[in-house]
Amino acid sequence: MRYAVTSFAALLLAACTAASPVNQQPPARALHGVLRDAQQREVGSVELLERGDSTLVRVRVRGLAPGEHGVHIHAQPRCEGPDFSTAGGHFNPEGRQHGTLNAEGPHAGDLPNIVVRQDSTGDMAHSTARISLRPDAPGAFDAARGAVVVHASRDDMRTDPSGASGARVACALLGAPTGRRN
Repeated sequence: MRYAVTSFAALLLAACTAASPVNQQPPARALHGVLRDAQQREVGSVELLERGDSTLVRVRVRGLAPGEHGVHIHAQPRCEGPDFSTAGGHFNPEGRQHGTLNAEGPHAGDLPNIVVRQDSTGDMAHSTARISLRPDAPGAFDAARGAVVVHASRDDMRTDPSGASGARVACALLGAPTGRRN
């Protein structure tokens, strides 16, 4: 009997500890968007997934010209064609200059180039601590005020304000955040 009571108490304590908010990880936050070209054709997708202290940015494209293309998170939630200038400048809460090779940079929204293969498809996955989807975090990115833009040319990672990456050829508005477990 003493063993059964002790086991029951241990089981109850374990259940309470497992349900404790202190031991639970907060749900991951994610944003999703559809990349569209100037004619509003779907040319890819974007996903931002917060994981711990960083955010994974995934971009997939199809139907774009082969080669390297600059990719940036822009500050305005608009993707009006044909030039997507309504997306504004890069997300840059710290007021830095453009580019990871710029001593005064980078913008929080600066991302690596995406390489589009000869079959006109490409994908890029990049983890960054400069973007957070938590509203109370430094560098917080609010989906209500941003977009992801793919450019016609490669980003040189140093020229302010956009890395000499050329015209904006695709844009994605990011959907509302979702809670999701890792």
